[in-house]
Amino acid sequence: MQLIVTTVVATIAVTTVGILLYMSFMSADRNGWQTLAKSYRLRDHGGGFRGRKFHFCTAVMNGFAFHGILVIGVSGEGLLLHPIWLLRAFHPTLFFPWAALEATALQRTHFRGVRVTLREPQEIDGSPAPLVLEWSEKTHRLVADHLPIG
Repeated sequence: MQLIVTTVVATIAVTTVGILLYMSFMSADRNGWQTLAKSYRLRDHGGGFRGRKFHFCTAVMNGFAFHGILVIGVSGEGLLLHPIWLLRAFHPTLFFPWAALEATALQRTHFRGVRVTLREPQEIDGSPAPLVLEWSEKTHRLVADHLPIG
């Protein structure tokens, strides 16, 4: 009986980890994170980042929602993005210098917030590398005092 329970628990754990890794890979591939990482990856994973980080933020990046799993960092040099540790496998830390970004206010029927885009969208290795990052007014209130844009 003990062997059956152990086998079931191990199977559930391995399946859960596999599903999380698959979801992380698919979202990083489809939302453009991997393409953006070719130019905007922060190599030291935030160790040299000298700014303020806000954990468990919600934002939409290129149409994919990150509900409460995004870390947004702001400093005098730029904007840092990465998901919480559980989903970081295929999402390297991104760092965008402020000079590369522009921000505009969003006003929709039931949503107010901010849209951050690259000033000059580019192609990386022949693939378009857009950045359309939208966050809510609530998230914006957290980071607004630290943003030199919009």
